[in-house]
Amino acid sequence: MDLQQSRRFRSPPRVRRTEIAPPDPTGVVKLIETATKDNPDFGCFLYIAATTGARRGELCGLHWDAIDLKNRTIVIARSLVEAAHGVTVEKDTKTRSVRRIAMDERGARLLAEQLRRCQRRARRSGQTLSPNAYVFSSDVGGTRPWVPNDVTKDFVRLRNKVGLKNVRLHDLRHYSATRLLAAGVPVRTVSGRLGHANATTTLGVYAHFIEESDRGAADALGAELVKAGKTT
Repeated sequence: MDLQQSRRFRSPPRVRRTEIAPPDPTGVVKLIETATKDNPDFGCFLYIAATTGARRGELCGLHWDAIDLKNRTIVIARSLVEAAHGVTVEKDTKTRSVRRIAMDERGARLLAEQLRRCQRRARRSGQTLSPNAYVFSSDVGGTRPWVPNDVTKDFVRLRNKVGLKNVRLHDLRHYSATRLLAAGVPVRTVSGRLGHANATTTLGVYAHFIEESDRGAADALGAELVKAGKTT
């Protein structure tokens, strides 16, 4: 086999994954509460990000008609990306799939409050908020969405303010995934909420956390049998 052939069959170099270090619940609460005091819209954005695991662009591209407050669900069908010269464009999600995510009661309540704020702003300007308006918008009519990179810049200022300088906005997505896995939520369910192409992707990204959860489960089962043995 000549040199050219050996190169052809050589294994590709492994891609080193960035170490995942999501913030703890205390840090997440600190970020949300501090953001809410300065800007309730941003506090709402961060809460939904942390509890749904939705990507930054997906939340920036979220329209009101994708939210069902009564049934506490959000439909993620589009994502906002920045094209040339700062122009924002709506595209399909990263995996080109549509997913429906359940919200907790507080998340639904915060979005209901967000809707009322948006409606008040529109009324004060003599406008009516369209069902297709953006949930997080830079104008009173809800026609201009938040720019993803601007959201990240706001988050950087926030995290520095509260002393969490190593936390990234994307880490709220990791927080959501790792807390669910630690709670024993099935990998397929977590994968569906995150919008991964399949559960294998989730297993690959969060393998270390899944191993820890599995070890914890084994210890819990063992402790249960020890406890039962003492009572017999």
